[in-house]
Amino acid sequence: ELVAGDFGSSLVLSEADGTKRVDVSAMQNSGRVILQDEAGREAVALSHISGSHSSLAMQGVADHDCVRVLASKEVALMRLTSPDNVDTEMTSMVHGNDPKVMLRQDKTPLVMMGHTEHGGVVCAYGRKEVTGGIASLFGGPMSGVVSVSAQEGTALLTLDGTDHGGRLQINNDLGFQRALIGVHEENALLSLNHTGQTGISALASDQGGFLTLHDQEGQIVQTLPTRKEGE
Repeated sequence: ELVAGDFGSSLVLSEADGTKRVDVSAMQNSGRVILQDEAGREAVALSHISGSHSSLAMQGVADHDCVRVLASKEVALMRLTSPDNVDTEMTSMVHGNDPKVMLRQDKTPLVMMGHTEHGGVVCAYGRKEVTGGIASLFGGPMSGVVSVSAQEGTALLTLDGTDHGGRLQINNDLGFQRALIGVHEENALLSLNHTGQTGISALASDQGGFLTLHDQEGQIVQTLPTRKEGE
């Protein structure tokens, strides 16, 4: 079947029994190619709309699109969906200068890859039914950062680096720091606190080890070695 007129033109190819299998059309500012299955569903659809976007959708033998590719002025996107589950998918997208990749299973986000101001980031999400948290890996200006967070995003543990050495911070369930292990060039520090007040501090330096014990107000009550009077 071949049709042409002021609206544009189209070509339809059918089987001997009349089942439509191929539909090619060219309308004003748009073009489309459709391959249909034996039930008349769109198995493959390729289209372009001038000034708007181009797209490719492949359903294959599934009941939904398994592959979808879209390119417009604002975004380039590719989505791969499981033939068995429409809620399990991988989406890759670039919006402007912002690239992202997202993996979902049964609508639940599992992995996200993207970027921050200082580098790339990979986040792995725990499943909600087991109150899963978030593990993130960042690229930083001086070193990488590993962060473990609660489900709502509260940072519980952070491992990173500074221009002087590495650092490990452990926080409580509200995100307040309670333990710190750090390295400053040739020196090492361990600090434990309670409700914002330092409880124990341990320092290793070129002059040896030094340990301080603090009261509830954060004041030093004992040291090792013992402080001399006036120090």
